[in-house]
Amino acid sequence: MSFAIIDQGRRVNTPLRSIFPDKGVDKSSASENTHSSTHNEKDLRTKNNEFREILERTSPPREETTPGTYDGLKPHQHPSAKKSGLIAEQIMSTPVHTIVEGTIVHAAWERMQALNISHLMVLDNSAKPVGILSALDIIALGRESTQSITSIYSKQLIAAAPHTQVEQIAACFLEFEINAIPIFDSGEQLVGIVCRSDLLRLIISGAHIESWA
Repeated sequence: MSFAIIDQGRRVNTPLRSIFPDKGVDKSSASENTHSSTHNEKDLRTKNNEFREILERTSPPREETTPGTYDGLKPHQHPSAKKSGLIAEQIMSTPVHTIVEGTIVHAAWERMQALNISHLMVLDNSAKPVGILSALDIIALGRESTQSITSIYSKQLIAAAPHTQVEQIAACFLEFEINAIPIFDSGEQLVGIVCRSDLLRLIISGAHIESWA
């Protein structure tokens, strides 16, 4: 699979489970400031269960695969036979809406409301993506806060490539209880983002669900 760990803007070889424990791990032991949003555990678990139920009702049985360590975002030179099914670039949202590190929380919330989105990619002063900010992060702190987003956005996240299979992304959402995965191309440019809402819209539309098997 084509997943990578991004830690404060840098790709690292850290195993996924060391940063994103699976759903059976006590949340108190998980790393802080990851986009699993530990602040709203109850709400997140409820959404996760609803998402799982919809996915299981609409998708045929399939073998679960879980990403292990970083294996590169670039396609392999000699790839195995391509598996049929939807890929990230077919459903990702683009362009990706961003916000500059250091922006106050209230301004970030207003931007999300104006754009009707729940995630913003955070950029440093050189326009490099360094993390992701979710609506849950803001709600936990307070929508009217004048505190900088620097202290609340997720600095460790899972990223995928445009050719990553959608079913692999769905499995990743369920396994690690995250809500969004940014998409980077082979030149390490941010080209899109896939959120749970994208998958839910896809499931509701019934588009190509049979190809997920």
